[in-house]
Amino acid sequence: MRDVMNLKRQELSEDKKLSIETVKNLGNEFYAHLSDSSIPQNREISLAKTKIEEAVMWAVKGICVEY
Repeated sequence: MRDVMNLKRQELSEDKKLSIETVKNLGNEFYAHLSDSSIPQNREISLAKTKIEEAVMWAVKGICVEY
């Protein structure tokens, strides 16, 4: 059975660590751009920021998962 809750910790390779760092940095850069004072802060931007957080989370999970 697949370990969907990631109960067993796995050691990440250096390539995976670098990929995760890259994804997080890109997500952070995009999020920061949307937080810029020149962009109106409204519901749509708030939703976009939430989706960035979600996309980073799923990307990291995708990088880490082993079948």
